[in-house]
Amino acid sequence: MSWTDIPKPLIFQTPLVKHNSSIPQNVQFRFFNACHNMQMIDHRIEKLQQSRPRPINHFPLLISTTVFEAFEYVVGHLVSLLAFTQPNTLIVIHLNKNTKYTKDQIEKLWDMGRGRIILNHVRIEVLAYHGSLARSILSNLEVVRDLGITFHHVMLMCSNAWLVCPGVEDHISVHGSSRTSPILWEEVRKDRGEHSPRAFFWGPMVQFVRGGRNMDEVSSTNPMWKSKHEGAFFPADLAFELIDGLKAFQVGGNFKNALDELCGINTYLEEFLFQTYVTVNINRVKGKAGSSPPLIAVFTGSHRRGGWKRTDT
Repeated sequence: MSWTDIPKPLIFQTPLVKHNSSIPQNVQFRFFNACHNMQMIDHRIEKLQQSRPRPINHFPLLISTTVFEAFEYVVGHLVSLLAFTQPNTLIVIHLNKNTKYTKDQIEKLWDMGRGRIILNHVRIEVLAYHGSLARSILSNLEVVRDLGITFHHVMLMCSNAWLVCPGVEDHISVHGSSRTSPILWEEVRKDRGEHSPRAFFWGPMVQFVRGGRNMDEVSSTNPMWKSKHEGAFFPADLAFELIDGLKAFQVGGNFKNALDELCGINTYLEEFLFQTYVTVNINRVKGKAGSSPPLIAVFTGSHRRGGWKRTDT
């Protein structure tokens, strides 16, 4: 069965925003155009990148994290990452475009890591329950690659999760990738919230991600794979294959390719994208998939509807 044979009602063509009279029209407009300004550069951050080169260009582990909260909270999040990881672990952080930080605050965030922190200068408007979070995670990896920095593995983090003990690097070196679980067609049909169906039948997921390197036919019964993204870890080479494959996948409408189209998908793709692509290619991963490292969940409101309107300074 080819993806083109899937009955039309099952291929989600749903609007990017469901009608909700409580959301102002101007906010809905921003929702539709979440990533149209991805080329907007925060010159303050870019100059910091250029003026303070790193003596090391290769790291065993990269931690990719995203935040939207007030400066004081972001400092705490970074402290937990720095305190419980080794000196040769690099951290790249995406600051939500909707949150305002002062020049002094940016300088302080940079200085915290003493060469271990990269601030992503491509700032995206990240929305709740939305593909823009996955896009910001992938943007972090693109920025690191553009700087000429290489790494073996990437661990995904977010501001709502903090490390609580050391040992992340040893754990990842043994297991190679984190454990995932399948989402079968029967489970997708029962999802009344429509989040997993939007991901399951998204064209690039059907034709590319769920098929791994093989972009031939993928039946509707072929599983998608999931896990919480906080603490999930994967090999760098597969992460970049995913990025480059999405960038090469042409789509219609307002987006040039599937990578940019992430910002037009109304579901939490960060729970499915890496997980599915890596699991489909699990025979290329060294080690047996293991659990995520110990984390503590910190509920900050980042997943509330309307949370993208926050503008703490």
